[in-house]
Amino acid sequence: MSNPVLANFTAKVLKGLLFSILVFAGLILSVGSAGAEVTAEIGLNSGYTQNLLSDSSDIEDSYTSPKLTLYYYPAGQLELNGSIDYTYYGEIYDLSSSNIAGSGTYILANEQSSHSGYLTASYSRRSYRDGFEQFDISSASFTASTGYRISATGQVRAGMTVSSNAYVNSQIGDNRGLNFFAGLNTAFAGDNGLDIEAGIVLSRYNFLDTLADESSTDSTTDGNINSFFISPRVSRPLGPKTGINFTYTYRSFFGLDDDEVAYGASTSYLSPWSTIYEGSAFLVNLKTYLIPKLIVTGGFGYWDKTYLKTLEGTETSVSEARERTDDQTRLYVNIQWPMSTRSGRFFEPSLSLDYTDNSSSIDVYSYSGINVGMGLLFRL
Repeated sequence: MSNPVLANFTAKVLKGLLFSILVFAGLILSVGSAGAEVTAEIGLNSGYTQNLLSDSSDIEDSYTSPKLTLYYYPAGQLELNGSIDYTYYGEIYDLSSSNIAGSGTYILANEQSSHSGYLTASYSRRSYRDGFEQFDISSASFTASTGYRISATGQVRAGMTVSSNAYVNSQIGDNRGLNFFAGLNTAFAGDNGLDIEAGIVLSRYNFLDTLADESSTDSTTDGNINSFFISPRVSRPLGPKTGINFTYTYRSFFGLDDDEVAYGASTSYLSPWSTIYEGSAFLVNLKTYLIPKLIVTGGFGYWDKTYLKTLEGTETSVSEARERTDDQTRLYVNIQWPMSTRSGRFFEPSLSLDYTDNSSSIDVYSYSGINVGMGLLFRL
């Protein structure tokens, strides 16, 4: 006797796969005649997640996401690109969204000079279906960076990024930021590599107003979130075809008002606060070419995170907001199979698998789950 749950899931996967193949073929045909000054990259990702919203709801879903990116090189040191993608969810259809993005990068480099640098500007707009339109967001950023070669294997760098994120249909979570960073990368003790980056981030967010009527969750006010970060990374080879790197990151708030409260009812998946935390992280990443024709990457990560005070959907007063602390562990493996067609075009299928376990002081954010993804990348 057949299992109806398994049959239903299999039908959804096959439906998604057929949809993916049709979209993939259409995208190839649409850009196949592009001129030499334009290159195109077509990506197609499809997968399954045991925990779509990254919370205790444990909602399972499958997704398909085709993406088309066009690159244009009007000058040797200038790259312009634009992309469009659509992410389709099988169960929570209204969570499906489209994204349009564009960016330009100018490389400031001269082989005869020790100086280098770049300028980058980008813009994106993600739009969700009815029911999640309050998370429609427009993002823009500008980065300027300069570097100086201090030795044959060493370089220092410094720069700044200005960014803005605006929720088109909601004010909660709108933010502006200014990031100053500096770094060093060099080789030591043979083939070992060291990269260190540190900086400060000055941000201004829209919070719940704790000075308003405490029974109200509609009043908002602007406030600052400033943080300092430092992230050293050490890498080394493990033979001719394998390498490993270790990364430690520490981030800490400073000058933060203890009364600042974030609205957390949207859950981590879409919350503007999901990346705003202080704490430390340790990551180990291994990459190998030992299996012929395949690139295998695997790793382990641990994060301890302290978020802002959070007001959940079951709480009706700002005074009920609680501090949220999480401990997260993640294991992952990714397999890529790069190849070239007879016409010289690049094609790469990929497979990914990861497991995440998150323990939180607020029960709704304690969860675990497995994600499986398949990808196709075609470069014209």
